[in-house]
Amino acid sequence: MINKAVAYCCIFFLSCAIAQAQVFVPVPNQPVQSLSDYLQVTNNKNSLTIEQLLKPENALSFQPLKNVDPSTIKKDCWVKLELLPSFSSNDFYIGLTQQKVSGISHGNDNADVWIVNNHTIIAKYATGNLTPFAARPVARPVNHNLFPVTLNEKQAITIYWHLSSTVNAEPLQFNFALQHRFVISNSSSPSDKLAWFYTGLMTILFIFGLVFYIITREKSFIWFTAIAAALALHMQLLNSENLLTQWFFAKHPVYQFHAFLILTSLFAILILQFIRSFAKTKQLLPLWDKMLQGVMAYITILAVISLVLLEIKPAKQLPEYFYLLSFVTTIVIGLRLMLTKDLYARWSGFALLWLFVFQFCGILWNNNILPAWFPNPWVTAQVGMMIILFFSLAYRFKQSAKEKAEAAKLLEMDAIKSRFFANISHEFRTPLTLMLGPLKQLEENSIEAGQQKKYISMMRRNGDRLLQLINQLLDLSKLEGGKMELQVAKTDITGLLKTIAASFDSLAEQNQINYHVHFPEKNIIGYADRDKLEKIVVNLLSNAFRFTAANGTVSFSVETDEKRLRFTVQDNGVGMPKEQLDKIFDRFHQVAGTEGGTGIGLSLAKELLQLHKGQISVQSETGKGSSFRVSIPIAAEFYSATEINVAAPVTINSAATQNNGAAVPADTEDIITDPSLPLVLITEDNIDLQQYISDTLQPYFQVQVAGNGKIGLQKAIELIPDCIISDVMMPEMNGIELCKQLKQQPATSHIPVILLTAKAGSGSRIEGLQTGADDYLIKPFDGQELIVRIQNLIEQRKQLRERYSQQVISIQPEERTPSAEHDFIITVRRMIEENIDNELFGVAELANNIHLSRSQLHRKLKALTGQAPNELIRNYRLERALQLLQQHSGNISEVAFQTGFSSPAYFSKCFSDRYGYAPGEVRKK
Repeated sequence: MINKAVAYCCIFFLSCAIAQAQVFVPVPNQPVQSLSDYLQVTNNKNSLTIEQLLKPENALSFQPLKNVDPSTIKKDCWVKLELLPSFSSNDFYIGLTQQKVSGISHGNDNADVWIVNNHTIIAKYATGNLTPFAARPVARPVNHNLFPVTLNEKQAITIYWHLSSTVNAEPLQFNFALQHRFVISNSSSPSDKLAWFYTGLMTILFIFGLVFYIITREKSFIWFTAIAAALALHMQLLNSENLLTQWFFAKHPVYQFHAFLILTSLFAILILQFIRSFAKTKQLLPLWDKMLQGVMAYITILAVISLVLLEIKPAKQLPEYFYLLSFVTTIVIGLRLMLTKDLYARWSGFALLWLFVFQFCGILWNNNILPAWFPNPWVTAQVGMMIILFFSLAYRFKQSAKEKAEAAKLLEMDAIKSRFFANISHEFRTPLTLMLGPLKQLEENSIEAGQQKKYISMMRRNGDRLLQLINQLLDLSKLEGGKMELQVAKTDITGLLKTIAASFDSLAEQNQINYHVHFPEKNIIGYADRDKLEKIVVNLLSNAFRFTAANGTVSFSVETDEKRLRFTVQDNGVGMPKEQLDKIFDRFHQVAGTEGGTGIGLSLAKELLQLHKGQISVQSETGKGSSFRVSIPIAAEFYSATEINVAAPVTINSAATQNNGAAVPADTEDIITDPSLPLVLITEDNIDLQQYISDTLQPYFQVQVAGNGKIGLQKAIELIPDCIISDVMMPEMNGIELCKQLKQQPATSHIPVILLTAKAGSGSRIEGLQTGADDYLIKPFDGQELIVRIQNLIEQRKQLRERYSQQVISIQPEERTPSAEHDFIITVRRMIEENIDNELFGVAELANNIHLSRSQLHRKLKALTGQAPNELIRNYRLERALQLLQQHSGNISEVAFQTGFSSPAYFSKCFSDRYGYAPGEVRKK
């Protein structure tokens, strides 16, 4: 009985041992065979080594893994597996299978492996995340806990793992499987493909952000670039297959965890900094912006503490609720941003919420709460967030480009309008001057009875000019508001156009322009809006005459068929650059070099043509003139019943007073002025204003006139006037440029310049004065004030002349502040000094040496010193002679020859006339 009992006990305990051992029998035709159900585990409470563990007295109590509560398994344990192969093979490995956890978190930190047969260790391997690549049994592909195993038929082996985790936050992993070499070497995991796709996408976004930062210099793009770079590196650290980790972390894989932690924290900080910049939370939500800064500081502190713990106490980690706090705070901030009205803030909030919702899904996915087929939430979170930010930045860039274009357009429009208002004020102030000035003189009875008719006619013409300008502005306003209507009626078009063309005859004669008009033999009768057609033709002809110089040509030719009227206005004036032809019909636009108008004539003409269902084209070339061709329908079929005015009387409005405000030549008597009076040059393109200023000044000055700055400069150099009056806005050369040129010319630098302008702003005044203008007068001006200003400037030059004549020409001149006049006098003095002993050196030689004509030299020296050139040379020689005689440098004859006198007798006479005593009496004096 006892023997039977002992036998039963032995059978019972043996059965229990076999049941606990769960010996695994590999199947030869399965490439991957899971081992999880056959693993036994126990905690390493006593820190035993493998040698101690194999001793019978230290045998640990292993339990089947599937029966053990995972929470009771510490991060330092032993795992055992018993194998009983049914075949022999060298082609199998044991390692972890791919789970949802990837990268550096896939695998155990340390996994030392021993293969034991009959309590004898037959193989030993060091595997794990923290094992250097070179020490691992399998170098590639990288599988953190992979090692080879040799299977011999019917030969039982036991495999022991010592698993421990120090830096990995994930629990220990036990999903070991027996894997065939073919599966390991030829299969690339989906996570590897995803990693390269992810890295490529982030690289593209990085380049996008960098390029657009260079273009826009907006900080949001550089933060986006930094986020893309951080995420790309982050993914590379997760994938141990790439060269980055093998280059930098092959020997010390632990630092891969440090870099991973730094990049994770940096990613969070960059996201928040991007939102601060993109959503402008500092201005939009100041309080929440401070909270964002606090969260960034908090994340930085957590990262530093975690790095210290990893280095000092590898097994120690911060509790998860520390990270949960920043997680929840950021979600709250995202919700707050979503509730704002600002579009960019809402996009930022949406990106934050997307990120953290899918990261929360990632936590559930890692813990198998979400199914395995669910797309990787970690990748979805980051890629989705970056796509949201990408489109928001693209929209921002588009809006920014649109805003910049609008700002540039507004700036251009502002400049155009400023120029327009300056031009229109000039156009207003000139007629006002020609109306108010004569009116004041009429009130004071200072205009002779014979001249009153001329001035009344001038005032009427300029009143008509003002009315025309105002009507143009009103027409533009009506066109812009859509209030101008087309009213066509059956019209004698030939009669209308001939009347308009004839009104420019006097202007052509006055400006010495060849004016040609051509009409077809048969009268043109058709439907047209007479008022609008007249304005179109008058504007085109006015421009042609305005920009055509004397002896130029303007032609107006008309042709027709049964349904359309065509006419061409052509001139050989200044022309326009081809690149600006598409802008000349823009409102307020003026081509450089064609200043002097308002900039609304061509725009008004085109808009009236469009209203009249017509077209206009232009051909032009700088310096060769312009040609405008117009086509207008004149058949009734082109117009609706509401546009045809059947009751309109067939009358033709005269355009005689609308020829751009040109003056009709008046028959005036020649006024003989005193040649001893100062000479004043008037440079003014408006004939009436030119005539008015001339009439005002003639009782007091000699007057010369020039029609523009270019002619004025030529006359100034030729005549050397005592004063120049110039309008600022003129064709060919404006007053500012004229003044600049005058002050740079040696012959004219001393001449005082008065600028007349309609620009009342201080900026315009300063610009004129900076070019050297001596005075500035704003239209409309008082004629008497102009006379007084001219007299004051001439008197100042007279005082300066007296001072120069007494001191500057002296052998020892007074030191003066350098100026163009002073430099000129010094040059004259030096030329005389260098040739003082040359009796042949006279006015011609002096003029030639300083590159002036004799007449120019005479007028300039007379203006500066009050002395003619020959008188100046003689007086300088006499002063040098007096100095030599006082210094006993020779007798009278020697000094006479030394100072350029041809004979001692002539020298004695000149000396006595100059000083009142003979040269021989110098010693007595």
